[in-house]
Amino acid sequence: MTKEQAVKNGHADVTTLERVLQWHGAFRRSLGPIRVTPLQAAMLLFVSRHAETRLTDAARALCVRRPTLTEVVKALVRNRWMTQRRSVVDARVVHLGLSQRGEALTRQIERRVHQVNITLAEDIRKSLGKTPQTRTDLRVLVP
Repeated sequence: MTKEQAVKNGHADVTTLERVLQWHGAFRRSLGPIRVTPLQAAMLLFVSRHAETRLTDAARALCVRRPTLTEVVKALVRNRWMTQRRSVVDARVVHLGLSQRGEALTRQIERRVHQVNITLAEDIRKSLGKTPQTRTDLRVLVP
């Protein structure tokens, strides 16, 4: 339910959880045409910012369990968007990187995320003045 629908139906106050779920839906819809899930997109963006990262580091940074991210990485490698390379120092360590295809896809993702961020910023600005907490949320979410 969008905020407009919530207000129309008599639910003027949208909780933070409801808003987060709305935003997740907006990201999912924006990524649909390029056939990437939000978690795959987050992983690609993380690896683009942290070259040669390890799965454990990415899982910690994205606040997901390692087994969950292992499946995501398998799909990204299978689609040839991400590469895996064993460390020459410690064979147990696997470094993750982006392939050329992954770099191109990451640029598309960044453009789509930027568009959703603009929409979200407008939504937050529209909701200003409701409560002091909303103003605080705006400073955190909208630079």
